[in-house]
Order: sequence, then structure tokens, then C-alpha cells
Amino acid sequence: MNSAPIWFGQQQYLDHFNTQPTQVKAGSQDLDTHKRYLCTKLCSVYKFKLPGNWPVNWFRFWLFQYGSIAVIYTKEFGWTAQPYSITGIDLYYQPSSILVTNHMFRTDKKGKIGVNAQLIHLMDDYYGLDDLVGKYASILAQIDKDIQVNLMNANVSVVSQVKSKKQGDSVAEAYGQATQGRPFVIVNEDLMKDKPLETLLPSPKQNYIVGELLQARRNVVNQFLTDVGIPNYNMDKKAQQNDREIAENDDETKAIASVILENLQDDFEKLRAISGLDISVSLRPTYSKERNDNGKTDPSRDVPA
Repeated sequence: MNSAPIWFGQQQYLDHFNTQPTQVKAGSQDLDTHKRYLCTKLCSVYKFKLPGNWPVNWFRFWLFQYGSIAVIYTKEFGWTAQPYSITGIDLYYQPSSILVTNHMFRTDKKGKIGVNAQLIHLMDDYYGLDDLVGKYASILAQIDKDIQVNLMNANVSVVSQVKSKKQGDSVAEAYGQATQGRPFVIVNEDLMKDKPLETLLPSPKQNYIVGELLQARRNVVNQFLTDVGIPNYNMDKKAQQNDREIAENDDETKAIASVILENLQDDFEKLRAISGLDISVSLRPTYSKERNDNGKTDPSRDVPA
């Protein structure tokens, strides 16, 4: 086993190609748009209280994109949150020592977990949620593409048989004027004689499924919200529903969010013990719903750090 630490640049390279395949392979603007949207949704679940000199966007990026971030003490900057590489593991194969590099440090910083460093992580395997975000973003990007194609196919295309290019140009000009809203179009009396326009794609309304695709898009977003811990309603417009049948999926939404919150709170407690930092995390009140005595959801209760 090679225990030599890898450089921060090397780890960035490996993370980029191993844990973020969608960013490398897809190259779709729609995919990137949906990833940014879903990442924002994911980050909105948790409320962090951090030291004033820690940029929250920096902290959230490394934590949610890559799964973890290290907090280490330095003489130059005190306690600081930084990406890291693992240099040692303990009896249970948990990280025990780390190495942190930064262009502002005079030298590389060595950290011992529980002494002068602590890792803040989301999942038990220390991975981020980019795979989950990428999965749903790719589905949403495909639905957007399908919507665009279906809208294009909904256009009523017509064909007309002509004997010459000149006659064809005249028919095209007349059709263009008519479709642009001109109320009175004059053509040669023989131009359209016994040659009615025919629809190239008959019954375009039967092929129009934009409504179904938009509903599918909402279902995909709701499933993502369920997976990351954001309460939402299971809506299906194919069947009529009343208030009783619209069931809120509270139990499902608590799955991943509960694991993440427990890991974060445990790490923050350990960090406070060795650093004295005033740092905490909680679910935002909107996402920490509790049932009251009437069976209704009460969004006013927050989960303590």
C-alpha cells in the first residue's frame, strides 16, 4: 500500500474525472443549467453558521460537490476550511491524518484529526452528491430537448405540387404572406387551381405531448426533492385527486437529509471541542417539518445544531 499523499492538484484531477463524469462528458448547456439549479436546491436545505472569514459559497461548494472539506489550524490564518488529501487512516479505515496545500501557505500543512484538524463530511463514504445531481440533471435536460422537438413538430407544414421553380416561388410567397397575417393575398388565377395545399404531417395535435412532458419534468424534480430531503407533494394529473389522496412524502424526504445532518452535526461538535469555534448547522425551518396533533405539518420548528 502506497501511503504517500497525493498533491492537491492531483486530487482535483482525479475528483474531476472520477466523481464528476457528467461535467466532463456531457458538455450540454441545458445539463449545466439543471445541475446549477439542482445544486442550489440541495444547498438550500441546510443553514450553516460559520466564522465570518469563511466564504460560505466556498464551504458549500467543496462540501456538497466533493463530499467533504477539512478544517485545519494554521499559524498564518488560524482555523481555515480547505480541500485536503488523506495521508493516514486508523484502525477502522477512517481518515486520521491529512495534508493541506494552498498558494497562500508558506509550507504544506499536516493535520491530525481530532488534534489540529477535523473533517466535515456529508455521507458515510465521504463522497458528494454530484452523481445524484448529475443523474436528475441529465433526465431534465433530455426532457427539455424532447419539449423543443415536440414544439417544432407541432408546426403545421404543408406541401404543394408545382410544375416549375417559378411557380413554386410564387406559391411559397403567397403562403408566407398568408401565414404572416396578411388578410388579402392576390395570386394568379391558375396558380392554385385544382392544387389544394396538403398537410405534410397530418394530425399534429395528436403528436403534441408538451403537456405530458412538462408533467414528467415536475415529477422528476419532485423525485429529486424527495431524495435530498425537501418536502413536496406527489401529484399525478392523470387521475383526479382530493386532499386526502395528495399524500406528503415526509418519511421518504427524511432519508438522505437525516444521514447528512447527523454527520454534519457530529463533525461540528468535534470541531467545536478542539477549536472553540462558534459553528453549527441546522435544517432550514421550511424543510424541518413536524406533524402537529391534528396531523398537519408544522414548518415552524427547526432542527437544533
